[in-house]
Amino acid sequence: MALLFPLNYRYIVLPMQQQIEEHRRTNQELTHTNEVLGRFFTIKDVFIAYFDANFNFIRVNETYANADGHDPSYYVGKNHFDLFPNEENQRIFENVVKTGQNYTVQEKPFEYAANPERGVSYWDWSLMAVKNQDGKVAGLIMVLNDVTERKKSQLAKAENERRFRAVFNQTFQHMLLLQPDGRVIQANQTALDLSGSQPGEFDGLPLWELPWWDDIEGETRALQNYIRLAAEGSIVRFEQTVRTLDAGQAILAITIKPLLDEDNHPILLIYEARDITFRIQTEAALIRNEEEIKRLYEGEKKAHEVAETLRGAALALSGSLNSGTVFDTLFDHLYKVIPYTSAHLELLEDEEHLYVRLTRGEDNWDEEKRLLGTQVEIKSIPIFEKLLKERQCVTWSDTATYQGSKYFPGKRYIGSWVAIPLSASEQVIGLCILEHVQPGFFTPEFVQLAAAITSQAAVAIQNAWLFEQVRDGREHLQALSRRLVEISEAERQNIARELHDEAGQSLASLMVGLRLLERDCNEPAAVVARSQELREMADSILENLHRLAVALRPASLDHLGLVPALRQHAETVSDQHGLTVQFGVVGDIVRLPNEVETAVYRIVQEALTNVVRHAQASRVDILLERRPEALVVIVEDNGVGFQPVLEPGPGFATEEHLGVLGMQERADMLNGKIVFERSSSGGTTVILEVPWQFES
Repeated sequence: MALLFPLNYRYIVLPMQQQIEEHRRTNQELTHTNEVLGRFFTIKDVFIAYFDANFNFIRVNETYANADGHDPSYYVGKNHFDLFPNEENQRIFENVVKTGQNYTVQEKPFEYAANPERGVSYWDWSLMAVKNQDGKVAGLIMVLNDVTERKKSQLAKAENERRFRAVFNQTFQHMLLLQPDGRVIQANQTALDLSGSQPGEFDGLPLWELPWWDDIEGETRALQNYIRLAAEGSIVRFEQTVRTLDAGQAILAITIKPLLDEDNHPILLIYEARDITFRIQTEAALIRNEEEIKRLYEGEKKAHEVAETLRGAALALSGSLNSGTVFDTLFDHLYKVIPYTSAHLELLEDEEHLYVRLTRGEDNWDEEKRLLGTQVEIKSIPIFEKLLKERQCVTWSDTATYQGSKYFPGKRYIGSWVAIPLSASEQVIGLCILEHVQPGFFTPEFVQLAAAITSQAAVAIQNAWLFEQVRDGREHLQALSRRLVEISEAERQNIARELHDEAGQSLASLMVGLRLLERDCNEPAAVVARSQELREMADSILENLHRLAVALRPASLDHLGLVPALRQHAETVSDQHGLTVQFGVVGDIVRLPNEVETAVYRIVQEALTNVVRHAQASRVDILLERRPEALVVIVEDNGVGFQPVLEPGPGFATEEHLGVLGMQERADMLNGKIVFERSSSGGTTVILEVPWQFES
């Protein structure tokens, strides 16, 4: 028995004790494992599920269950793919069971088949194999982390970056992202296209080493200074001319802005540049066009002033029949537009001699040099002889080069001169010579203006001569006066036709062109073309106005007759001078012969002129009355009145009395009579009676 016990202990009891101890340790380990597993399933930050080898749920944590609104016990015993069918995921589970290799994936998309409205979600997976003692997979533990929000943020970030790059590269502005020291981080496509560069070619280069800058030391220093200012927090703006790919130039408006962090330290610099070449060129073109329009306007304004001067000269010259007054009026109006330093009026005495009738500016000449009252032999001055034959103006820009005669007093008094023939009724009656101490003073424009005024003066001088010749013979006076008026009216009619057909239409076209120019101000090419047209048009208007030789004749007098013309003139006087003008007609006054209508119109016109200039009146009445054998015209004002002097004598040669004389002569020409009456209460009444047999 003693031998048997040790053997039983060794071979039976001891192994049993070892098995009991091992089983105890295993139970302890299992208990510990269950405790760890229990704690594992209490984790709430992730989704945890434990499956058997057939993918049936053994256990899930509350986070997993709550995701679908269930209790953890709901899943126990149910098959995962019965609840969440997905062929791809099922193949993954089967592969882990088969191979025993764990499976891990990040941001795997998942869509609930039964709830598509939830949309796509994204998960980080860990699928781990649980093996038994034989090394076979007995179960699976799946750990899920919902990274949908993180994934959406990444997608949104990627989309924003894509959009940024699209905008960054497709913007018309040149853009660079720079480090605070000025080195290029990224350049957009527009900036690359400026020099034909490729993406990445600028990376790391300093801004001032980019290929479009001029290689000038001063420009490099300026760019480095701009970078320094921007890195210090300033926004830098400047304009710079750069080279382009086609060897041309462009003007860029450049801005460098710092992007600062919360501590106001620069993170990077943003370089933006806009091509403003077209704008600069357009602005320059607009400035040129504005200057051109201003020039055209000044030209038109000057042309208008010239026209008014010509009109004033025509009215003043035709308003007098005294030769001395006509001579002085001529030189006065010439000086308004051409400030000469001396002038001479020489009239033909006969075919061989000129007589100096009037001078201006000789007061400071030496006595022996003065020409007033002298007789000049035409043949002794070849240029005068040629001028009188050809009837063309002659200009000598520098008398130092003139060797024709000793007629001129010398360069001390005359540096340049122009001689203009006086022509009337196809005959040359003399010369008007203007002089200036400055060489080259008389421009072609001055010569044209002088010729226009002297052509009017020639008619007035001829009229004065004719009047003086017939002043002593009344029978001849009527015939000669009629001729004088006919000449004057012919010249007036010519001006009216010229202004209506030429200047009027051209000025209207000019106004239309200016409106079109305003409309096209945003189209530089159209503005330039239109300005050229307006310049040519204005030059044409100026040229036409310079040709005018006499004052206007109202078109309404020719086309509508005496009554409409006088009514229109009365309205004009009322508007221009603030007079109350009443115009009335008694009886049916039809069209009269041209000479009758013209004479009556001029008499009424002169009467109204006297009222405006001398009467100090506030009201004037005009009445035309048809009587059986006469036309009666009455002009009456409420002014201070005057006593007309109709016979020559002391104080006769005034503008007022010359006008009255002209009215008397026109009445005589029509075999009519004119009476001037002054009322006791003040005011003047002019009564004109013209014999005429009206048709019944």
